[in-house]
Amino acid sequence: MMATDTDNTAAEILSMIETIKTGSDVALKKLVNVLREEGLTGCQLNTIILALSENISHPNYDKIIPAVLSVEWTKYEQNVVAAFQNFLKLLSETGRCEMCIKKLVGYFSCLSVDINSCLEASLDIIHETIGLIVETSPASEQTLYRLIKTMYPFMNRPTATQVCYASNLIRIMTYLPHRENDIIDLIIDKCLVMENRVPIKKSPPFSTSEFSFNPSDNLESVQFQMDIDIEPYNPNTGDTSKRTGNLVTQDKLIALIFCYIKKRLLNREGQVVPINCRKLYDALRVTFEAKILTAHNLSHIQFVWFYLSSFHRNLAELFVDSLLSEFQNVSNSRNLRLTCSGYLGGLLARAEFLPSTLVKDALTVATNWLHNYLDAVVCSNCDPVTHAAFYGLCQAVFYVVIYRHRELLESPSNRTFCQGLRISRLIDCKLNPLRVLNPSLVEAFANVTRIYQIVFCHAIIESNKRLTDTSPLNDSVYNSVVDMLSFFPYDSYTLPESGSEFIYPIFRRRPAQFNSPGFLHDWDLSSDTPRRSHSSRDEDCFMSDSSADSHSVDALAAMICSVSPDYPKYT
Repeated sequence: MMATDTDNTAAEILSMIETIKTGSDVALKKLVNVLREEGLTGCQLNTIILALSENISHPNYDKIIPAVLSVEWTKYEQNVVAAFQNFLKLLSETGRCEMCIKKLVGYFSCLSVDINSCLEASLDIIHETIGLIVETSPASEQTLYRLIKTMYPFMNRPTATQVCYASNLIRIMTYLPHRENDIIDLIIDKCLVMENRVPIKKSPPFSTSEFSFNPSDNLESVQFQMDIDIEPYNPNTGDTSKRTGNLVTQDKLIALIFCYIKKRLLNREGQVVPINCRKLYDALRVTFEAKILTAHNLSHIQFVWFYLSSFHRNLAELFVDSLLSEFQNVSNSRNLRLTCSGYLGGLLARAEFLPSTLVKDALTVATNWLHNYLDAVVCSNCDPVTHAAFYGLCQAVFYVVIYRHRELLESPSNRTFCQGLRISRLIDCKLNPLRVLNPSLVEAFANVTRIYQIVFCHAIIESNKRLTDTSPLNDSVYNSVVDMLSFFPYDSYTLPESGSEFIYPIFRRRPAQFNSPGFLHDWDLSSDTPRRSHSSRDEDCFMSDSSADSHSVDALAAMICSVSPDYPKYT
């Protein structure tokens, strides 16, 4: 009969180990059974690892070491834990580093009942051990990073497993701060893969006729549909579908990233640490330029940089300057410049935390570029492919005006500033942006500017309806540009946990009125009744002063773009 745990004295264990040196499979099997017994005592484990440590390089020990590493050693007494940590250090110095680190990283996603009872204490020991190994053998750091990449849980694993693993990766940065860029990049990369797995329900891509304002279109029926139509999930419904599971996991992971950013940038008193801001921004900028700007139709992960920018004005300025710089770089691809213009417009329009001066400065730079483009352009045909950068930046400017029209147009000084932007020249130019841009955005922009009598767009819109559509239906490049112009990266955020705590308080939401058909179209500002449609531009240009009554403007402006009273503002 095989000996039990209590029968295996220290002398017997030492005898087994000595016999294993001679290549005995019987002794090897007995010792493996001892290690696998639930009643393995700390004294027995300590005896084993001390005996193995005396001749750690012996080739026959390679058969028993995997069994030793499989023991849940973190639950034992402190002296046993210390001995085991020293044993792992010795292994890592004798060419078995990958074996040791692989077992340690395996704890990152282990949520078994045995470990979960003291999970936090166990993980403290695991991270302490990894730090000791890296300190003893610096070359093991590269092995560690390679293994945490290859051992990252698959997307179909439970949410708790993935969140536990990502939390431990973030914890590694506390003792390996120079790996911050690599680890954050890895987590964001996994979130990107997850976003690609979540089926996004969105409106059909805008057709050529919609971009050309086909005469059969009815402007009054056009809706402002720039939000990606992702049905928010309810974590309490018990829905276990793959889509809901991916959304829950994505929500938890992004919340984890937000928590890390907040902890990294604020001290214990809740004050921003400027040097940490710049370090983290530089780390995340690399990931943004390499992976976010080159991706399309993202729904949530791009809000990491939105949230990062909210901590300090300098961060927001750096982000805005970076987007403007990338856009103005003529060596960048057409799609990259269009993506930059989309992020620029979304940030300026939707970020509650941005000061008006920064928004104005960015608008000035953007409109100056647009006017310089018009001065230099030779070809004056309305071609979205040739003039994609112009149309992308125009759309960004219009988007900002729609959402910030109250602070940009209500006071006399701000209205003077907007007039200095010469938006009317952009509207009237031969490139005719109102014909090319997103029709829902064009309608909203026309209604907003008409309220304040800054620009009159409806006559041009009506004229565009009568133009013959000559766009190439089957041109992949043309369709790509059209698709890029329909991408608004900061137009919605539907993940409830991360959104309610981190994004909604700093996010300027779209008013519900934008979703109603015929929003503010042909509405008399001086009364509560709709008025007759104006069919000529001359009538638009000679609107009566009563239509600009300040009380009506205030009421309608609040309806268009004000934040609801229960919606907290960022301070």
